[in-house]
Amino acid sequence: MQKGTSKEMTAKFIFKNKLHTGIISDFSEGGMLLCTEEYIPFNENLKILIIFNKKRMVVPVKVSGLMKAENLPFPLLVKVLDASKDYLEFLDNIKTVPAKFKPHSQSIT
Repeated sequence: MQKGTSKEMTAKFIFKNKLHTGIISDFSEGGMLLCTEEYIPFNENLKILIIFNKKRMVVPVKVSGLMKAENLPFPLLVKVLDASKDYLEFLDNIKTVPAKFKPHSQSIT
């Protein structure tokens, strides 16, 4: 996985046809870190929903690794299966946002 940005944000994701909430961070073209309150098995496919420039973006991912972390419930490494033009634009944009930017308060409805 390429080196990603350390910014983080709340996002919704679809797993087994249900909508869940998690925190995504360490974004790169190849993947990101997804922290969630529930266990999701290795190799499961998910769809992460991201709002960017007032557009809803669906990013298909696959769980590629499970991390150990004392302070995070279930940190998952996810591989981006299709880095769309919108996702790549999103990456370029968040890399240029000042470090104090913390979009945790952005909720996706």
